[in-house]
Amino acid sequence: MALVKHAARRASAFCSLVVLAALALFCALTSALPSASGNRVLVVVEPSSRRLYSTFFQGLTSRGYQVAFKAPRDAKPQLVEHDVVSFDHLVLLSPAAKSLAADLSPQQLVEYLKSGGNMLVALDSSASEMHRDLAREFSLEFDERATALVDHFRASPQLDAGNHTTVLVGGKSSAAGLSTGGPVPNTNVFAEETLLAAQTKPLLYRGIVHRVGANPLAFPLVVPPATSYSSEASALVKEQDAVVESTSYSTPAPVTVTTTRIIDGETVSSEVVSTPRAVPTVVKSKSASKLGKNGWVANRAGVEPLETKRELVAGVSTGAASIVSLVSGFQLASNSARAVFVGSTDLLSDAFAGSETVNREVAHDLTAWTFQERGVLKVVGTHHHRVRSDASDVREDYEETAAGNSMYRIKDHVYYSLDVVQHVPDRGWVPADKTLDIQVAFRMLDPYITAHLVAEDAANYTHAVEGDTSGAFTRFATTFQVPDRHGVFTLHVNFKRAGLSFVETKDTAPVRPFNHDEYPRFLSSSWPYITGALSTSLGFVVFTALWLTLRQDPPVHKKTK
Repeated sequence: MALVKHAARRASAFCSLVVLAALALFCALTSALPSASGNRVLVVVEPSSRRLYSTFFQGLTSRGYQVAFKAPRDAKPQLVEHDVVSFDHLVLLSPAAKSLAADLSPQQLVEYLKSGGNMLVALDSSASEMHRDLAREFSLEFDERATALVDHFRASPQLDAGNHTTVLVGGKSSAAGLSTGGPVPNTNVFAEETLLAAQTKPLLYRGIVHRVGANPLAFPLVVPPATSYSSEASALVKEQDAVVESTSYSTPAPVTVTTTRIIDGETVSSEVVSTPRAVPTVVKSKSASKLGKNGWVANRAGVEPLETKRELVAGVSTGAASIVSLVSGFQLASNSARAVFVGSTDLLSDAFAGSETVNREVAHDLTAWTFQERGVLKVVGTHHHRVRSDASDVREDYEETAAGNSMYRIKDHVYYSLDVVQHVPDRGWVPADKTLDIQVAFRMLDPYITAHLVAEDAANYTHAVEGDTSGAFTRFATTFQVPDRHGVFTLHVNFKRAGLSFVETKDTAPVRPFNHDEYPRFLSSSWPYITGALSTSLGFVVFTALWLTLRQDPPVHKKTK
């Protein structure tokens, strides 16, 4: 019997060790995941075109993603099955497909993002109307079919086909000082190494352009050079002679100047024929095929239609015109799901992923941001409590447990803290950057107080979430005074920045007035009333005393005969 019990104990200990090892392995694998939302990726691509993006797919696999492939019209595997998301991320590399599977319709893809999925869509000049309708759901308007980005000054000498549609975006600036375009300097999306490399090496681009609408959730990621424009690529070579006729420089007719002089009494006339300098004018081609449907040409911050002629300053439109971009991102306000639209499938191809370009680095950063490897913030806890003014403040905080919310009195001082972490690939959740500009608003219907949150030192944490004092998060805190207004207030943090996941928290904080026994015994503002009451009482006493002490003798009447 003892041997049996001993064997049973050993078996139980062995099972416990196996369970602990499995849990440790699961935790290790979970922490090693590159994405904060999952590692399952579905790629929709034609089987014949899969080999063109082998480097791109190999990069995803080497980073820990489980990549599954699907033809555009295949029913399996499904993106969402039984109302459950089967894949965490989606990559669409089939722009020419006129129809997709039922689970890949534009409406279903929008619902997929609302469910927490992320999506990267690559288009080109052959993009179907269905893909353009999908882009319109995100306030992006792509140029017409058979159009392309054209640049006669920055065409690639190796890969260009003669129509100047293989454009070098970014890299070294030109001698004229014009903008070369390239990735926007957003460190929430692109790594600093990529932005530094983009200053010397160009991004090879062959595709179409699109407009970024007025939706604040959409923002450009890669902008075109200032010397580029959008045109029908198939008609460039055939219409070169016609393009010369609609040049943007008009040369006036020659001017003949007659000079008359008198030399030795004789009149001598001379004629000089001069040609004035060409005057630049804006001449829009009568044919829409020369500059695209809307006549898109490049200016300092991108491409803009000639008929609007509105200036773009620092990438932000000062008028109603929208920004023209090559790659744009979108982030949902509800769950920070991300979608990126790339106007070139060649940007992700093996042919453009050479060492002399930054295509591989840009593709890596775009997928890292889309799949929520970078720029992901999470709130792990909030806390607020009353700050005692001095040693004489001995009021009990009995309101701390009232209905689960802290109740404050008017003119109290409140300490508020927000604990934030951010996701880093291969490291998991780490303390957030201390330079985040976060604010908290103490509001009822309107904000009464808006205060900046300042990062605190981890050694000074006086309150930790669930007793954790290790400082595995960054605490942003501030102290403010409650206004002289009672009611139900809300401590509201609404942090939205391009490239970072949105942070929004709300804590209810009721505010009450002074109780009847909490007012001071004598108020300085009541002295006029007290003085008036005392003076009235004193006047009444004096009047009464005078009335009682002063007596008037009765009048004396004379006797009459």
